[in-house]
Amino acid sequence: SVRRKLDAPRPRPTPRPEPRLEAPTGAGTPPGFAWPDEPAIVPDVEEDVSAVDAAVQHRGGLGARLAAGAIDAALLLTLDLVVLWLTLRVAGLTLAEWRVLRLVPLGGFLFLLDTAYLVTFTAASGQSIGKMLGGVRVVDQSEGRVPFGHAVLRSVVLLLCALPFGLGLLPLLFDAEARGPHDRLAGTRVIPSA
Repeated sequence: SVRRKLDAPRPRPTPRPEPRLEAPTGAGTPPGFAWPDEPAIVPDVEEDVSAVDAAVQHRGGLGARLAAGAIDAALLLTLDLVVLWLTLRVAGLTLAEWRVLRLVPLGGFLFLLDTAYLVTFTAASGQSIGKMLGGVRVVDQSEGRVPFGHAVLRSVVLLLCALPFGLGLLPLLFDAEARGPHDRLAGTRVIPSA
């Protein structure tokens, strides 16, 4: 066997000390600046940022919520008009003869149809089609899914508030949390969707 000669250890270069920076003269140290051997001191601004974020989210959420409501109202109105037109066709009536229809049963059916639309989407995902497009969703107080019973209560109260030309929804505009009577009674709120 061949023996290999061991190499002599090589000397390691000694690290040079880093030059210490001198403090700027006159104005002092800029905020957030730390010398290499000193820990950085960052001012705590988390509370201010969260307050601003909450205010922006509230304002942005209200606009998105109003847009979502307008989209849903347009969809429901279109659906109601299609049902009215189909009812007239089945009855053999023209559009001018709509007064012949019994309005109470027809109105009740349309109310149930609109309620079913809102309940189904709210209980299933917290988002109707308008809320999907508006980027918001309905959650319960713990930001979880809305239980079915709460979705029914919320939808019925929402439609009742919207019936008198939307006047029942005016408190929503002045509420600090942008919650209307339907949200207060059902224990829900609308938040931006993730």
